[in-house]
Amino acid sequence: MKRILLALTLLVWALVPVFAFAQNVTLDFPSWQAEDPGFAEWWKALIADYEAKHPGVKVKLYSIPFVNYVNQLTVRFAGRNPPDIVHLPTRNFASFASQQWLEPIDDLIKTTDIPAKWSPLQSEMVWDGKTYGLLLLPYGNLLYYNEKILQDARVKVPTTPSEWLDAIAKTTNRDKGVFGLVTTTAEHPNMFIDAATWVLGEKQDWLKGNRYNFTDPAVVVAMEQFRKSLSYAPPGTNSTVARQLFIDGKAAFLRDGPWVWATLQKAKPEIRPSLKMTQLPFSVITGGASNSLHMPLGIDPQKRKLVWEFIALAAAPQWQEKYVQLTGSPAGRVGIISAEQAKRDPHLAAITQAAEKAENLFPHDVILATDRGDPGQPAERAERRRAAAMIGRSRWVGYALLSPALLAVGFLIAYPLYLVVMTSFRLGKTLDVLRLSALPAGLGNYATVLASEATWHSVGVTLVYLVGTIAPAFAMGLSCALLLNRVFPGRRWLRSVILLPWAVPGVIVSIVFLWLLDGSFGVVNAMLRQVGWLSTDLAWFANDDTALGAVIVATAWKAYPFFTLTLLAGLQAIPTTLYEAARVDGASAWQRFRFITWPGIRAPAALGAILNTLWALREFDIIYVTTGGGPDRATETLAVRIYQEAFAFFRMGTASALGVLTMVLAALLALVSMRTLRREYF
Repeated sequence: MKRILLALTLLVWALVPVFAFAQNVTLDFPSWQAEDPGFAEWWKALIADYEAKHPGVKVKLYSIPFVNYVNQLTVRFAGRNPPDIVHLPTRNFASFASQQWLEPIDDLIKTTDIPAKWSPLQSEMVWDGKTYGLLLLPYGNLLYYNEKILQDARVKVPTTPSEWLDAIAKTTNRDKGVFGLVTTTAEHPNMFIDAATWVLGEKQDWLKGNRYNFTDPAVVVAMEQFRKSLSYAPPGTNSTVARQLFIDGKAAFLRDGPWVWATLQKAKPEIRPSLKMTQLPFSVITGGASNSLHMPLGIDPQKRKLVWEFIALAAAPQWQEKYVQLTGSPAGRVGIISAEQAKRDPHLAAITQAAEKAENLFPHDVILATDRGDPGQPAERAERRRAAAMIGRSRWVGYALLSPALLAVGFLIAYPLYLVVMTSFRLGKTLDVLRLSALPAGLGNYATVLASEATWHSVGVTLVYLVGTIAPAFAMGLSCALLLNRVFPGRRWLRSVILLPWAVPGVIVSIVFLWLLDGSFGVVNAMLRQVGWLSTDLAWFANDDTALGAVIVATAWKAYPFFTLTLLAGLQAIPTTLYEAARVDGASAWQRFRFITWPGIRAPAALGAILNTLWALREFDIIYVTTGGGPDRATETLAVRIYQEAFAFFRMGTASALGVLTMVLAALLALVSMRTLRREYF
């Protein structure tokens, strides 16, 4: 009996951690669609259903703007803090898979009906022979047409390429400003999509085996048809202009993706009923993949099971049907739209049918020389040698293309730097660069600079200025970053306002603070007198005791937004699950900052401090406009001192020597800092 009780006790103790884990799990899920109309509703409804089926499990969905999304996700993966549910733009899938950041799911996906019931474009989720995700949104290109223009030209909706080309020609009326086709005719990568629509649509391909197939007669015929269609389109047009022309009723046909349907709703009331959608008149419909779901490599086994159950729920027929209904976009699962739904909503039927038939318009049969073939095979070795030769040639081509820019940089930076160094060894007064070689050479300028009391005074002022600027700028930047890292109404607007000082030119900042701190009618003096902190007006920039402080305030105000930007990036890369776990453990706000926040932002803080120090070291415009280095040299930093030596006393030699020493000091500071940063990042 005792043995049975002991076994039961051990079993209970063994199950307690598992039970506790299952009851207190948060799955981190960032997405750029978390606030997008239609998509947000679908994600939230899906998460609510998932959480109802998994008591104790929470899905933490939050929004990251698309423009920053991939960069932030890359930082998190590189820092080994990936989210639990990975939502990717499919165009970035290969870069994440090649870094071995994603978990293979072949063992999970083969137990479902996904391989048999999913879009053929699911093959885009395969890398190195393994499946790494589930495609959410495949799409096929569609043909949009203006029904009224077709009726006026007595043309029917085309069902073959030749009919389409004939319809484009017959509906073109340049005298009335009506084009048979609007498409990209300016130099842009979108032209490839239009060309591929004709070539792949005619069951041809750019490639044959591992070689280009551009001269194949059938490919040439398809390209000629494409060129002929362009002759009826307005020249110099990009995709945005093409869509607008179609919406304005100026074109009969437009080839585009399913997302354009929502844009057509903005057409004028008299034009909108004429704008229709149908399938492209090709036997092969070109398309692509939009976004997909994944999980990170090495995810905890229990979380792996939970994340897969989330992905499987998203792939369920009822949720795929809701995806189409709520987002107006095609779903990955084929046959999701019933015949009745197709009759009720021809738009959804058309985009779904195109997505189910679509084939990737980008060449995908290329076997790269660096691919995963056997390098021991003769063909593979030959292919690798050819690839190495091509890479070598392309490297020299790259250098050749960069050479004009390198020459410009050399002329604008290297040559002036050479002149400064050479001038620092010339003794005498002159502003004429051509007469420098006639002056005697030596180390006298360096001896003069190092022995001058004015130099060491400027060094002291510079150090006070650096510390006085960086410290408050960092404090303000950190405070603003912590504020902007919270979610509250108006955060985006406030973020723009806070970053505004960084974009204001230094001269404008100087003028603003000259008015604010004016001794006669400055706002600051008026406010201080109002609260009783000042009895008489104070000329802040004209007083020896306050001038440097006033300059520091102006510089710090301009500098703090950069700290805000860098620290906010670091804060947003810290997983929220760490804070939630710390709160559960009873950690105070200070402890959370000390052990979670600060380690997460230490490297960005160091980078921001280094860059701001280097910028403050060469700061000139704010100091010169506000005080000119005075009063009585109270604000004469090294930058101002160099200016005075060169353009007030015409001692170009000593000014150059002082500049060289300042440059060496900055270079040493940068080298030491980079060594520190290398340890932080790598």
